[in-house]
Amino acid sequence: MKLLIIFCFVSFSSSIIIECEFKKDNWKIIDEIYLCGLKNWPSITLPGTLITSATGTYQPSTNHYNVQAFESIDRQIYYIPHGLVQIFPNLIALTIWNGRIKEIHQNDFQQFPNLIYLNLGMNDIEILENDLFKFNYHLEFIRFFVNKIKEIHPSIFDNLNNLQWLDLEYNQCVNKEMKNRLNVLKFIDELKEICQE
Repeated sequence: MKLLIIFCFVSFSSSIIIECEFKKDNWKIIDEIYLCGLKNWPSITLPGTLITSATGTYQPSTNHYNVQAFESIDRQIYYIPHGLVQIFPNLIALTIWNGRIKEIHQNDFQQFPNLIYLNLGMNDIEILENDLFKFNYHLEFIRFFVNKIKEIHPSIFDNLNNLQWLDLEYNQCVNKEMKNRLNVLKFIDELKEICQE
């Protein structure tokens, strides 16, 4: 008697449609920017969740090509979603503020090659791994304010020659905000001795 074993592979990713409030906003570190602010969104609890389209009313004389920023505030987002750049090809800024993100990886950011602004403040991120920003060398502003960071790879920021502002306040291993290139460079040197597990 032969035993037939069947393996079933289940995909842990899903796809969703988001609803945006399209608006112009003035950010203190980026002048006027046109953004998609999430109006409603189901929880993103699976890695690899794909955003397939965005609904909402664009402001006059604008469309998806004008959108430069994606902003999610106070949503239950456990993972960085995929597909945003396919919808908004000129995306340069990403904010997921007060989500539930615990871990981030290089493939999360590889999809954003033109990113200059990243704000993942008030999440649950613990580790910033090596080569996290390998494909994001345009980054100028990074914010990990109020996370649970206990480990930062010492060379994580080495390829970010445009990095001007780095906010790591209120984390387990570091509580600093650097608002100019000189202070960022000093901190990069300090990383060899701090935030190492």
